[in-house]
Amino acid sequence: CVCVHCKSAIQADQTASHMRTHCPNRPYTCGRCHASESAFYEEGARAAWIELHDTTECPVRRVECPECREDFMPARRGEAEAWLAGHVCPVLCEYCEEYFPAESISEHLSDCECLPVSCGCGETFQPRAPGEGERWLLEHRCQEGACAMCGGEFPSHQLQAHREECPCRPIDCLACGEVLAKMTKKHRNRDALLGHHLKEECPLRE
Repeated sequence: CVCVHCKSAIQADQTASHMRTHCPNRPYTCGRCHASESAFYEEGARAAWIELHDTTECPVRRVECPECREDFMPARRGEAEAWLAGHVCPVLCEYCEEYFPAESISEHLSDCECLPVSCGCGETFQPRAPGEGERWLLEHRCQEGACAMCGGEFPSHQLQAHREECPCRPIDCLACGEVLAKMTKKHRNRDALLGHHLKEECPLRE
């Protein structure tokens, strides 16, 4: 005999087996929503129907959030719609490039191990992995500048503060207004330099 669906020649006692497993146009029932199609008569029609049903029509099909691409496989009718309605997309951390639930992203940002780190000299570094920021701070060398008064070298961002406190900075004599030169080995400290000036050099000394 001939199968009415695929037109294949089969033996009469194999008709039931053929329709259950071999006929490419055999009836199909969705195992999730139980929708069914009793017969297909064109080549490829069964496969096309199954694909269309599984991707766009089955109410228990897998659904995907169009924004974050997270997917969900419902177990029964109505769950897909409920999941899509209540789904909150995870938020991408711009520093470590990981996703976190929207309700916890603020907490994560407070201690993300990939937050930018900066040195007092103004240079910054963007870590791409946990621990990189700490290593950069330990290994980073600030650009240095020399103090013209004492000759010492200091990180550029500390140089101005050093100049204001440098033990070799000039001294103004409050009596005559002369600006005293920087200290020499002869003058161990600023008080000694000023004392020497007031005693030996100041024109208004007593």
